[in-house]
Amino acid sequence: MGIPLGAGIGRRSSGYASLMEELRRGAERMGERATAAREAMGDRAQAAKDAMGDRASAAKEAVGERATAAKEATAEAIALVKPKLRGVSHKWAFFASLVLGAALIFFAQTPKAALAVGIADWTTR
Repeated sequence: MGIPLGAGIGRRSSGYASLMEELRRGAERMGERATAAREAMGDRAQAAKDAMGDRASAAKEAVGERATAAKEATAEAIALVKPKLRGVSHKWAFFASLVLGAALIFFAQTPKAALAVGIADWTTR
């Protein structure tokens, strides 16, 4: 067993009791302040999280709008640069090569020349 706190002081003064009561009240006030500070920090942290979420949403929307605008601008630029008849000459040239290749094979003077023209005609399509 230890010596009780205040055993050597004696009971002659109530100063010790009032000092202990004042210390206890001070500790309670400090506890209340710490609790209030924790609650305030929790509130501030939640407010910061909410603000960050709002900013992130706004940033996402802005990026989406810019991406859409960039896609539209790119599509317009491609439409201005791309020829309107692109590939049309190739399509007609294919059919012309069928007719002209057959004519070359028909008018070849030897079977060897007809074979050569036929191979060349077939591989160029």
